[in-house]
Amino acid sequence: MAMFRGDWAECEQLLEQAQQVVDRLETPEPRAIARCIQGGIDYYRGRFRAAEAEFRAAFEEIRAVETGSVLWVLPWLPWALAELGRSDEALGLWAEVEHKLKSRDPRSTQYAFAVAMATFGYQRLGATEQAAACYTRLAPFSGIFIARFMDHALGVAAICAGDHFQAAAHLTAAEAQARRSGARAELALIVLRRGQLEHDPVVVTEGLRLCDQLGMQALAGSILDRQPLPAQRAIPGGLTHRELEVLRLVSQGRTNRQIAEELVLSERTVANHLGAILAKTGSDNRAAAATFALRNGLA
Repeated sequence: MAMFRGDWAECEQLLEQAQQVVDRLETPEPRAIARCIQGGIDYYRGRFRAAEAEFRAAFEEIRAVETGSVLWVLPWLPWALAELGRSDEALGLWAEVEHKLKSRDPRSTQYAFAVAMATFGYQRLGATEQAAACYTRLAPFSGIFIARFMDHALGVAAICAGDHFQAAAHLTAAEAQARRSGARAELALIVLRRGQLEHDPVVVTEGLRLCDQLGMQALAGSILDRQPLPAQRAIPGGLTHRELEVLRLVSQGRTNRQIAEELVLSERTVANHLGAILAKTGSDNRAAAATFALRNGLA
């Protein structure tokens, strides 16, 4: 949890304490997970070679005994390799992940974690078709946290599929979850991706500020340096992505207070968005706005 909060010093201190226990155990899983956490700290902070070393050591330890835990460990390594420019090796490992997934229950958390990690990995390597194909596999896990916010991965998959409406909805949901739970490390990347998706310099600036606070400048640069986003469809009525998200929740019968809690906004801001929605859609009330959303496939 310290890693997810971006409390690197606390995380490393806790790992040192855990190591005293882990070193006395015969089973390899705790050692491998401890290495993955250390590698995760290195990865988030841009120390990609150190991250590769930790992830590789963890993978070799698990692979040697072929336990069922391999899919909790293996997906980290190609992340580091991609940042080091070793694309062919990373893709080879993703192929190994996909092979192992064939024998796993697609309803299991291990399956969801591996597919989510692969979604980010494929996008990083420019394999957008593979990333987009992960969407249907992850859809049943929307709203869930499994060492990653599943809606973050779903947002990335939707971006790769060119569905920016759905991508904005998933990233907004993931952002709200991350803010509520204090998961600052992933929040920084979610905000940055949402700002890039919506071409919103204010949101991008917030993402960069969060990355600066956590020492994640290298990852921020990696995200902003990616290929241009696929062309998106125009949103009916000239609605912004935030207005679209509010409209979707209105269509679900949510009150302003519920929408504010869901999107981590003030009720006054929600009311302002709703006023803009009614004006842009030519609606007299919430019910008419919901009808507009259903008619245009926005609900």
